[in-house]
Amino acid sequence: MKIEVITCFYREHYLAPLFMQHYETWVDKITIITEKLHGTKPDGSSGCVLNDHTKMGWIRDAVSKSNADWIVVVDADEFVFPAPYGTDPRDFLESVPANRRFVVAEMCRVWTHASDADVDLMKPPVPQRIHGEAPHPDYKKPCIFRRGTGTVGIGMHNLHDTKPEWEHPVRWSGAHWQSATRLLRNERRMVDRISRISKEQYDWQIAYIPLPDEAKIEAEAKAHENDPVVIALAAP
Repeated sequence: MKIEVITCFYREHYLAPLFMQHYETWVDKITIITEKLHGTKPDGSSGCVLNDHTKMGWIRDAVSKSNADWIVVVDADEFVFPAPYGTDPRDFLESVPANRRFVVAEMCRVWTHASDADVDLMKPPVPQRIHGEAPHPDYKKPCIFRRGTGTVGIGMHNLHDTKPEWEHPVRWSGAHWQSATRLLRNERRMVDRISRISKEQYDWQIAYIPLPDEAKIEAEAKAHENDPVVIALAAP
C-alpha cells in the first residue's frame, strides 16, 4: 500500500518541520506545491495573491498524477490521524474494506492553553497542542481517499462525484493549527494570508477571513487559554 500527502506551502518555514514530523513516519510520498500566483488585490495593487480556485487546480493536477493507493490532501497547518492519536494510520487504512473509498477527518481548531509549553519544532506537533474547539459541523473534511474516488473541492471541504456508501463509518480526527501559537495567529494569518487575498477571492466570497487587528487576535487567544481537551491521546 502506498500513501501520498499533497499540500501547498507558502512561506511555511515554521510549520514545515512540524508537518514533516507528523507525516513522514507513515506516508510514502509528500508532494509540496510551492507555485506563486501573481494577481490583483482588492485595493487595486498587484502582487503574490491567494486564489483558491487556482490553488485547487494545482492540487487536482497533483492528485491526477498520483499513483498512490491512498491520497491525503491537507493544508500545511492541518494534521490528521485516526483517533486516539497514537493509532497507526497505515494499519487503519490497510483494514478499510475495498468498497469504502474515503475517510472523513473531523478537524479541531487548537489554541495555546495556559499550561502549554513553547512548541518544539523537532517533536511531533499533535501532542503539543491538545486543547481547543470541537469540530464545527462544516469543518469535516473527506481528505483521505483512494486514488480515482472523486474530484477534490475548494479547501477539501467536499469530494465531488462520490456516493454516501463510499464513506468509511469511522472518522479520523485532525488538529488545525491556525491559532496554535502567536506566530501562526499573527504573522502567518495576517501577513501571509489576509494580506494576499485576491480581488477574485473576495468577489467569489470563498475562504473569506475577517480583518482583525493583532490586539483582537490576542484577546481571542486569551479567551481560549482554558479550553477543554479536544485531542485524545492513546495511553502510553
